[in-house]
Parts: sequence; C-alpha cells; structure tokens
Amino acid sequence: MDEFNWIHRYLKPIATSTDAMSLSNDVGRLAQAADTVKIATLDTLAEGTHFLASDPLDSVGCKLVRANVSDILCKGGTPAEAMLSVTMPPDFSESQFQALCNGIGAELERWSISLIGGDTVRSGGLLTLSLMLTGTCGTNGPVTRSGAASGDVIVLSGRIGASYLGLQEALAGTQGAFLDQYRRPQLPGAAWAPLIAEFASASIDISDGLIADAEHLAHESGLAITIDLDAVAWAGAPESTKDILALATGGDDYQALVAIPNANMHAFAQRAGDAGLPFWPIGEAKDSDGLSLHRSSQPVPLPTVKGYTH
Repeated sequence: MDEFNWIHRYLKPIATSTDAMSLSNDVGRLAQAADTVKIATLDTLAEGTHFLASDPLDSVGCKLVRANVSDILCKGGTPAEAMLSVTMPPDFSESQFQALCNGIGAELERWSISLIGGDTVRSGGLLTLSLMLTGTCGTNGPVTRSGAASGDVIVLSGRIGASYLGLQEALAGTQGAFLDQYRRPQLPGAAWAPLIAEFASASIDISDGLIADAEHLAHESGLAITIDLDAVAWAGAPESTKDILALATGGDDYQALVAIPNANMHAFAQRAGDAGLPFWPIGEAKDSDGLSLHRSSQPVPLPTVKGYTH
C-alpha cells in the first residue's frame, strides 16, 4: 500500500475540518480576512530519500524551501511565513548546520519569507528537514485540484525531467548539465501565482512526476485528462517513448500543471506573454475519467510506475 492509500484510509477520516480540503491539495486553509485567505503547506526532506548525503547542504536547504514554495504558487498564492524543523544525526557539526542554514536563509530572502519559529533536535537517524510555509491568496483561492471541467486546456509552466537527469548525474558522480537542477529545482516563478489565481480552474505542482500528478488532477476533478507527450517541454531532448516516460515519472520538477477554461485561453496567453512567461498547452480535460497519453496521435500505454511514491 502506497502513501496515498494510507492518507486516504487513515488521515482523511480524522481531518474533518473543511479547511483541510480533504487532504487533497497540498495546502490547507488557515483563516480568511476581508480580501485574503491564508493557507499553509508542509514538506519534509529526508536524507537518502529526497537528497543524497553527498549533496551540498546549502543546496539541500534551497530545495527544502522551493518544494514548499511551489505548493503555494500553484494554489495561486504568495508565500509569507515559515517554521523550520531540523532533525540532525549525532555527528552533525556546526559548520554543516551553518551551510544548511545559509541555503535556507538565502532562499527565504529570495521569496521574502519570514522565518518565525521551529525546532531542532538530534537523533540517531539521518538528517531530516521539515518546513511549514504559509501563504496568502485572494478570497476565490486557493485554486484546488478539483475544479477542472470538460473542455479545459491543460497547460504546463516549464520543462519536465531536469531533476531526474540531474539525479542520474549525481548518482554517477558526474558534473553534467542538469546536476544543479536536481539540487536546486527551477520553479515557475512568482508571476505565475496571479495568473493561476485569475485564470485556472484547477492546479497542481508536479512533485511526484508529470504522469502521477496529472492523474491526481483528473481523479480529484472527476474527469479524464489526455496528454500529448510531443507537446511537453522535455529536458535533454529525449526521442524514444521509453526515455520520455522516464522523465515523465521522475518527479521533483516543481512546475505548475493547470487547467485553463478554453474561454480564458486567449486572455491567459496574452497576460503570460506580457509577463514574459513561457507555457505549453499539452492536453485537455474531457468527460469520462482517468489519464491517457499519446504521441503522433497514437496511444501510449500508461507505465506501471507513474511517479514517485513512498
């Protein structure tokens, strides 16, 4: 049984508040004021699972913040405050802690996020980091995974697969073109948040992998999504379907996958162009259910492993 089944079976029944949004959106609502809604998310990075022991600690700190920021941006929100938890192994030194904090601090400054609290502890295990991040969005937000409708255009904010290729370089001990994008994944950028808030009917950040997260979007919206694999912006210019599917399931892309009503596409494209934001229409939502893939109008079977799960 994977993590999503555990969440569905054991956590959703005890998350009874409507502000939990059924634990299906990576964020929860905290409070609503006259013109804003405050939301929060939390991500954990564990050594050996989300980063390698050989990764520079400042890059680990950067990745921790970006993994959380992507959740806020893809809900149409602006990040605000953070709380940090660091569980250190027994031999974790002050210089290592400093390097880690340097990476976290630089990234918090980049996004104008205030660190307001947290906790540190030593244990007998591996380095484990958790960051809770709040954000604000308009009263119509946050944009959930469940609002897509038949006819919506499925839009991607950036390249897919760079982190996967960088991880292969890290595992091989090589200094390749994608290594830094595994260690410091590229996010859509702050300017995407207001576009998502204004135009998107549904949105998700691609953390588990394009195929897995597109399927989450389809499931939560109760419809079918079709994706043209030739329309996706792939890192490394793969040619074979096998290589494309490896990138589509690798995860840690942290790009936005959004559903835009067809009637909004012209205005969305104009606003994205004015902001200098590239985007890729890669599919559409339809009546029915599930996810389907195709290349050159030919169906591509879904892979057995659709993305990362714990």
